[in-house]
Amino acid sequence: MESNIDSFEKYKMVHHFMYPNDPLKKWINETNFINTYENDWNVLMPVVEKIENLDFFCMINKWTSIYKGSLDSNRIVIATTEGNSKIMNTYIAVTKFIKWYNEKQSNNT
Repeated sequence: MESNIDSFEKYKMVHHFMYPNDPLKKWINETNFINTYENDWNVLMPVVEKIENLDFFCMINKWTSIYKGSLDSNRIVIATTEGNSKIMNTYIAVTKFIKWYNEKQSNNT
């Protein structure tokens, strides 16, 4: 089970990805936040759509994969998860993607 601190760090990472110019309110911290990204499709799907708008593909099924390229052998899988509920798999894949994306962006600067 993930600690509140780890969960909060992922929440902040997703929030910053979605709203880079809108920092979290100062009163939100690891003891009082509610991570709606991991249990509300209405909150999570805009994140998936933003990833897709960056020319990546998201496949949500029993597992979730985020990849670049086509469905043939030329694709590069960025994140894939399975074994949880669809929404949790999607949330985990999204956080893996954002971590990868942020590292890639910082390496390009």
